[in-house]
Amino acid sequence: MATKIDKETVRKIALLSRLSSNPSDEFLEKYANELSNILTYVEELQAVNTEGVLATDIFRTVFIDDLREDVEEKNVQQYQQIRNNIIQNFPKKQGNLLLIPVRIVE
Repeated sequence: MATKIDKETVRKIALLSRLSSNPSDEFLEKYANELSNILTYVEELQAVNTEGVLATDIFRTVFIDDLREDVEEKNVQQYQQIRNNIIQNFPKKQGNLLLIPVRIVE
């Protein structure tokens, strides 16, 4: 059964993901169709028989002993200076936050 996403759901998603605070009707229609198509594809994938297929993540088990030891950095001032230089030279910032443009790639 194909799942249909309505425009109101797309509007909520756009708001929650901060893509748009006031999406246009064209935006809502386009992404309602695209999200519906994605969900239809996922439903098709769920119908695939995976019995007997091993999950790929079971081949590597990580134990606590496999992790490296935490090592205190000796050049904290050097790293702090690098961090400050990056923040200072970034084109758009708000305090210590770097502002990057976000756009939807089609």
